[in-house]
Amino acid sequence: MEIDGQRFVLNADTKRRGVDRFLNLQNQDDGRWYVIKNQRGVANKVTNDPSRAAIGGFFMYAESRGGRTV
Repeated sequence: MEIDGQRFVLNADTKRRGVDRFLNLQNQDDGRWYVIKNQRGVANKVTNDPSRAAIGGFFMYAESRGGRTV
């Protein structure tokens, strides 16, 4: 999907429990998304957890633009 010119990709290995958690947090919080570091240390993983923690089973990533993730 694309939001304000930024593309986001939901990986096929995302689990239903991860999506459920993401949606529950989306309904409870102010709806902010955060780009955090993935397991390889690259800042491109998306979460909406207010503590900016990764959501288990949820694999959404921000695509980089010009070699840079926004």
